Amino acid sequence: MGLLGGNYLVSIHPNFRFGLGVYGAVYGERGGFFTGGFESTLHFPLTEHIYFDSGFFVGGGGGGAAPQGGGLMFRPHLDFGLNLGKYLSLGIGYSIVRFPNGKIRSDQATIHVQRSFSAFIYPGMQRQSVGILEGINLNRHRRLFALQINAYFPDRGTPGRDGLPLDSRMDVVGVRWREAMSGRWWGDFETGGAWGGGVDGFAQVFIGSAYEWPLLKTVSFLTGLQLGAAGGGDVHTGGGMLARFNLAGVTALSSQWQFILEAGRIVAVDGEFRAWALTGALAYDYDVLRPSNNKSAKNFEANQLQWADFRLRAGMQRYARYWYGNGRKDSGLAPVPVDQVHLKIDAFATESWFVSGQALAAYDGGAGGYAVGLVGSGLRLSLTPAIYTSAELLVGAAGGGGIAVGGGMIVQPMLGLGYRIKQTWSVELSAGYIHAYSGALDAAIMDLAIGYEFSVPHGKK
Repeated sequence: MGLLGGNYLVSIHPNFRFGLGVYGAVYGERGGFFTGGFESTLHFPLTEHIYFDSGFFVGGGGGGAAPQGGGLMFRPHLDFGLNLGKYLSLGIGYSIVRFPNGKIRSDQATIHVQRSFSAFIYPGMQRQSVGILEGINLNRHRRLFALQINAYFPDRGTPGRDGLPLDSRMDVVGVRWREAMSGRWWGDFETGGAWGGGVDGFAQVFIGSAYEWPLLKTVSFLTGLQLGAAGGGDVHTGGGMLARFNLAGVTALSSQWQFILEAGRIVAVDGEFRAWALTGALAYDYDVLRPSNNKSAKNFEANQLQWADFRLRAGMQRYARYWYGNGRKDSGLAPVPVDQVHLKIDAFATESWFVSGQALAAYDGGAGGYAVGLVGSGLRLSLTPAIYTSAELLVGAAGGGGIAVGGGMIVQPMLGLGYRIKQTWSVELSAGYIHAYSGALDAAIMDLAIGYEFSVPHGKK
C-alpha cells in the first residue's frame, strides 16, 4: 500500500510546528484507506539551504480491508530537506507506521514537498483592535469555500469490490476550498463522504486545478482536473487513485455568494470504477490578506477591513451507549464503545451564532476505518465571563468500520458546557445523540474538546 499525505502546519515557534494531517492510499490493494489526525514537527536549519525535521503524527482511520484494528495510527519520521527558494523545499526521509491495536507495521523511505506562506491570525475575537494592520503592505488572495453534493452515475456493469454491478446512483456530500493562483487559474482541495446509494464508507479527497473563462459580469465557465484518493463502501478503486475531469458553470448570486453546477467524468486509475458526475455547490467568495513586499501591494485602512471570527476545536468523542442493539452491522458483536479523534472548525456569524464543519475518525473500539463528516449550526451563550453553554444541530455522512449507518446519512444534536481561558483557549464537555437515517446506529455521545479562538482579516469587496 502506498500512501499520499498532506499536512497543514503553523509555526508556533521558529523551531516548532503543529497542525493537521491526512493520509490516503493511492496504490496497492487498499483503495479507501484513510487516516486523519495531528502532526507536530521540530525544525532545525543546518545551513542556509539544508534543514532537518523530526516529527510525529497521531491519528485514527483505516479502511480498504486493511488490518487496522481499532484504527489508532502512530507515524514518527525523520526528514532532510533542501530549500529551493524562499517558499519551496524538497526532501527525503524515513518513517515508521504502527497501528498499536491493529496489525499494521511498516518502515519506509519517504519524499516530501513543502510550500511556505505567511498569513495573519489575530488571537481571540477582539476585533476592536483593528489598528494592528495599519502601515503594513498587503495583497489580496481570493478564495472560495463551497458546500456541495456530488451525484455519481456508474457505467452500466461497473463491478463493485464484491463483483456485483453498481447499478444505483451514488451521492457524496462534502466541501471544497478553491484559491486563486496566477491569472485565471484556481487551485482546488476537496473532500467528501457517501450520503446515499448503498455505499456507506466511501470517501474521497482531491486536489487539482481549474481554469476560468468569464462570459458575462455574473456568469463564467471553468474546466478542471482533479487527482486524489478515494474508495471504500464496495466501490472498486483499486489502489485508491482517481482522476476527475470537470466542466462547470458559475453564477454569482451576490458579491460574495455563487452557485456552481458542474458535470464531469471520474475514473479509477487502476480500479474498475467509472462514472459520470454531476455536482451542485453553494460557494462563499472572499478575500484573505497576506503581507507582501511587492510593488502591487497596498496599505489597507481600518475601515477597509472586515474581520472573520473562527474557532478550532480538537479532542475525542465516544459513542458511549447504544439504544438499539450494538450499532454494528454484525449484530452478534458486543456493544463496545467507539472512540474517535475529531477536529471541528467553527465560523462565527455573530458573537453567539456559528456554523460548523467537523471531521472524526475512529481510533479504538474495533471500528478502525469508521469516519464521519458533519456540517451544521450552533449557538453559544455566556453564563459568566468564563463559563458558557452551547447547542448544535449537525447532519452529515458516516461509514466504514462495520458501523451500521445504512446509506451513510446521519443527524447529531449536541449540548455542551465550556470554560474560557483568557478569551482565546477553552475546554468544553458535550453530550449528544447520533442517529443513522437508514441504519441501526442510535447512540449517546460524550465529547471532550480543547478550543482556540482567532480572527482573520479580509478586504471588503
